[in-house]
Amino acid sequence: PASDSVSNNMFENDSDAETDDIFLTDIGGQSIAPSNGTEPVTVSLPSGAILTVDPDNGDFTLDPNGSFDSLGHNESATVTFEYTISDGNGGTDSAIVTLTLTGDNEPPVAIDDSERTPQDETVSDSVIPNDTDPEGDALVVQTVEGSEGNVGNVTELPSGALVTVDATGEYTYDPNGVFDSLRTGETATETFVYTVTDGNLGTAEATVTIVIDGKDDPPVAEDDEVLPSPASDPVSNNMFE
Repeated sequence: PASDSVSNNMFENDSDAETDDIFLTDIGGQSIAPSNGTEPVTVSLPSGAILTVDPDNGDFTLDPNGSFDSLGHNESATVTFEYTISDGNGGTDSAIVTLTLTGDNEPPVAIDDSERTPQDETVSDSVIPNDTDPEGDALVVQTVEGSEGNVGNVTELPSGALVTVDATGEYTYDPNGVFDSLRTGETATETFVYTVTDGNLGTAEATVTIVIDGKDDPPVAEDDEVLPSPASDPVSNNMFE
């Protein structure tokens, strides 16, 4: 993967006709002195990757150093560097190391959302605009409240309120009369969970929080009808009935 270090040995297939010991004298245009068994040498390559090498035995580790994190799923890039070896008797030769780094899929990042609505009004918004993907992959909603089957369909929340979230992230929340008893100044909080996917097996989950504001509802007066009674008789009833 493009974010992982790679270790190998550049002398593995190198040889000397007289079986002299070989050692590194140059790498990537940078002269290297024999380490005599001491510290490895670190070289910064043009790509931004960092190469750590033992000049005496050819062991090396390439650290991508974040330079290839933008590679998408199954995308690849090559890193090359030239090195020169010596046999200590005036003989030198050069070769090229080529490393292929393959992009690994970074999961998306889903950010929690919030909205507010009066107790008797629906509210609509989208959950995706503040969600991101490191490779820029398009995100779609994969699950709502833990179920793929809820995507695009009306889902009843534990409170009895209703929410519909489609694959593009657009959602509508309907209090569904559940919070009609709230008075002005009172609030209730509702949440639902969704998961987005980048289409390359990367997923992320976030929570949408809805704050419901209460309000005093006006009284409802209904017309009354009193059954006929003799004109001389008093009539009793209750107008609030």
